[in-house]
Amino acid sequence: MTMIETSAARALVVFEFEMTDTFGGQPNYSWVNRYSIQLPSDFADRDLKNFAKELFGLTGVRGEWDGYSDELEFRPHAEPIIVFVSYMGEADDYEGDALHYDEALN
Repeated sequence: MTMIETSAARALVVFEFEMTDTFGGQPNYSWVNRYSIQLPSDFADRDLKNFAKELFGLTGVRGEWDGYSDELEFRPHAEPIIVFVSYMGEADDYEGDALHYDEALN
């Protein structure tokens, strides 16, 4: 489980985490796992990448990351899957349901 310091004053933002299969190296969407999760706004790119891998059970899996913190893509080397991480906005302005990061990995 990822340990994140909590503070009542920390601003939260929402990221969408999505994992799907690939066909010919392209996203296929024959199945998809998707989560909207609130994270601290000061979450570093490295922490965001580690959180995404842990969320989908890919901790320790090697692969290539592409993009920056508002749009990230992870392609594991030996798996026909792809993971997308997309910035959705401030948690206060987000209209959908989003899990708090403390609940996401439980």
